[in-house]
Amino acid sequence: MRIINLTQHTSTPDQKLAGLEDLHEGAHDEIRGWISFSSMPSHTDLKVRAEGCAAACREYGRNHNGAPPKYALIGGAPFFQHILAKELRDRGIIPLYAFSQRVTEEIDGVKKSVFKHEGFLPHFESDGFTLEDDIARHVI
Repeated sequence: MRIINLTQHTSTPDQKLAGLEDLHEGAHDEIRGWISFSSMPSHTDLKVRAEGCAAACREYGRNHNGAPPKYALIGGAPFFQHILAKELRDRGIIPLYAFSQRVTEEIDGVKKSVFKHEGFLPHFESDGFTLEDDIARHVI
């Protein structure tokens, strides 16, 4: 399963094993620009940014695999996620969220709290989003 990373963060090794694909640096910078907010956005600004982000995701997938991506990992400002999810779905891309657990690991004799990737969850709609089989295998 191929998932395009549309978050500000690079993927973890566990996420990469699950199919998460980081964008190359130039594309990642473009996405960061679309999903980062330094001032209060208007509804129009949110829509324009979501459209730009979704279009960039589709184009990146097409340019790097010959086909648009089927999935995209989203995250960040909660007020932006719903509109971004809609724009992705309108382009045939299923938005996903990462699920992780905070666990304590001992590294070189030192206990550290780390986040462990557990899977991906689709963006649910209140009208009853139906999971596809390939997503369902990655949902906890």
